[in-house]
Order: sequence, then structure tokens, then C-alpha cells
Amino acid sequence: MANQSSARMSSISTFIARRLASSRGMDNRTGPAVAVASGGLALSLAVMLLAVAITTGFKREITDKISGLEAQIRITSLRGGTDVGVPVEWSSTFAGIVSDALMPFASGKEPDIAPVAAVAGILKSPSDFAGLAFRASRGGSMTDFESGMLEEGRMPGVDSMGEIAVSATTARELGLAVGDKVSAYFIAAGGAGIRPRRFDVVGVFCSDFGEFDNSAAYCSATSVWRLRGLGETQADAIEIRGIDPARIDDATSALQTALNLAFTSGRISDLTVVTPVTSAAAGYFNWLDMLDTNIIVILVLMGCVSALMVIACVLILVLRRVRTIGILKALGATDSRIEHVFTLLGGRVVLSGMVIGNAIALAFIWIQGSFRLIPLDPANYYLSYVPVAIGIGQWLAVNVGFALLAMCVALLPATLVRRLSPARTMRWE
Repeated sequence: MANQSSARMSSISTFIARRLASSRGMDNRTGPAVAVASGGLALSLAVMLLAVAITTGFKREITDKISGLEAQIRITSLRGGTDVGVPVEWSSTFAGIVSDALMPFASGKEPDIAPVAAVAGILKSPSDFAGLAFRASRGGSMTDFESGMLEEGRMPGVDSMGEIAVSATTARELGLAVGDKVSAYFIAAGGAGIRPRRFDVVGVFCSDFGEFDNSAAYCSATSVWRLRGLGETQADAIEIRGIDPARIDDATSALQTALNLAFTSGRISDLTVVTPVTSAAAGYFNWLDMLDTNIIVILVLMGCVSALMVIACVLILVLRRVRTIGILKALGATDSRIEHVFTLLGGRVVLSGMVIGNAIALAFIWIQGSFRLIPLDPANYYLSYVPVAIGIGQWLAVNVGFALLAMCVALLPATLVRRLSPARTMRWE
């Protein structure tokens, strides 16, 4: 019986709230206040969702680019102490150790492992010259990442000779285009003179990272390995991708331990060092971590704005219905039941604001994600457009947090009902 009575009273509260929220229940002074409150809530929620989406998208895009340029994990040799340029001895045993150690941390079926090398040289056109690092990779997802940066043409083939891809910055400075021929000069091993080479420009790329675009070009692996004097089982470094981004540091530690044990047991001849991208590009990641502070500030500010909007709206609803409150009390309605009515009215305002806010935010995310209408300056942001990305979990967290905050603060002005007596409310003007 108690449950039935409670359900009956709840349905009465809902009926009264619905009647008060109808067009007849809203007078000319209450309606605009409700509309303003709904609009303010919609704007606040939209700003919250967009802040999360833009920051998440920005961090994801920058992290993917850094991981593509630097690799998630990089293995180099320590046979020469701290000397630069000592090659890693690459063998099937070495590859098996690396693969087995990283398999538990792979984001796909298996980690992507590729030997890489680079050689310094000078690229010279009739109008100018530039000092560059000529990079190459023997397979792996590196080639997919490179192709994603292309603005024109293609990347050099792994076994092709005399092909090169330059950055848009280098192409502009040297006056080069796809199909042009350009000369390059390298210092022979041991400093024994200059080795000239002639290259065909087959591609132009842009990473939006000015430091990289100003200093790098891509050649075929055959060309770079010959210029470096590396053997088939040697490489400047081993680059690894395809690791779960959240477990890069754990994967690095496990791989370093596995390689150290293999070296001490004599299975491999190299003492190696394993470097994660979080260390190699620590400055970028520290900068990205600072963006989380911006999100917190935005969420707090918008939460405060939303709370004030809800409080003002419910307070107006209560004050505009003082005589109604008196009548309900005179008819025997309890304070808690009347509070429930105005809390439901506040909930309707919150719900309408949330629906509108979600529609605005999700529409913007879809449009910007599909058409990239809003640009960015790559020189400052390393991206040419505003990236957006939001997961289901993030979307739910923002909406649930927003709804809980709004409904909690809606209870505050509703308590004003307890201070109103039927005798005084009947004389209220």
C-alpha cells in the first residue's frame, strides 16, 4: 500500500509539473526565462563536449604524427659506447626476441618492426642547396605513415635506385617539383672524398612539423644502405610501431629486459638501448599533457555557468508560482511534494538544454571531422585543421556529470517552498 501511495503521489507531481510547463502554464514573463536558461545550458554543454572533442582529437593526431616520425619504440646499439652511427646487428634471432617481448603489448596481431637508416647529405638545385638527412626504411608501417603525408606523387620504392621524396618546404626553397632531377652530395665513408648522386624527385610530402620538413628527405632503402656502407643484416636503428599507446612505457621496459638477458646469455652480440617515444619527444608530450589543465578549467567554468542558469530558472519558476504553491499547501500537499514539482520543472529545462547542446556539439564534430572546415596554422599547431574526436565513454561522462550537477543545484531554489505559508501566498502579487 505504501508503494502504491508513493507512486500515486509521484504521478500527481508529474501531472502538475507537466501542466505548469505547458504553454498555458507559462506566462509572458516566465517563458523567456525558461528559454534563456535552456539556451544557456545548451551552450554550456556544447562547449564542454567540443572542448573534450577538440583536445582529444588534437592529442590523438599529434601523438600519431610523433609516433610516425619518431616511432613508438626505437632500438639502437651501444657497442660504440655513446658514439653516434654504430649500426645494430639485425638477425632472425634478434627479430624473434623483439617480437616475443612485445607481443603482449601489441595493439594489433603483432608489433610492426622495421630496420631504418639515414645518411647526411646536401641536396643542390640550380637555385639553392639544403643540408638534409636522407631517411629510408626496410618495410613496416613506416611506409604507410609516409604515404599519408604525401601532397603529390609517391614515396620511393624500397629497392628502387635514384628516387627521392622531399618536403614541400624543401621543394619550395629549391624550386623542385615531381619529375625534376636534382643532385645530391655525400661524404664517403672514412672521409675519402665526396660522392655525388643524381635523384629523380618522385614525391612531395608535408608533415606540418617544421623541424622535420626542413631537415629530412626520403630515399630508397637500397640507396641509403649503400651510401652508409651497411650490410644486409645491419641498420642504424630498429623502429617499432603497432604498440598500444597506453602501454608504450611498459613495452619498453619489457623489451629492454629481454634484450639484456639475450645479450648476457650470448644469443645476440649487441648491447642495445631501447628508447620510447615518450622520452625521445618528451617536450611534445609534456606540452600535450598541459592541455588536460585547459579542459578542467573549461569544464569547471561551464559547470558554474550551468549551475547559475539552473538556479536562476527554478527560482523564477518558484516566485512566479507563489499563489499556486499556497493553493497546493492549502489542499494538503507536503513541502517535499511541492519541491518535487519544481525539481521536475527544472529537470525539463535541463533535459531540453541537453538535447539542444548535444545536437549542436555532435553536428559540429561530424561536420568538422568530415570536411575540416576550420583551419589551423601548422607553424604553431603542427596541424592544418582543427581535429575532433570523442569516444562514447567521454560523451557519456560529460552528459551524466552535467545532468547530475544540474539536478543537484535545481534542489537548492526549490527549498524556498518551505518558507512560504498558505496565508501569505494568497496575498502575493
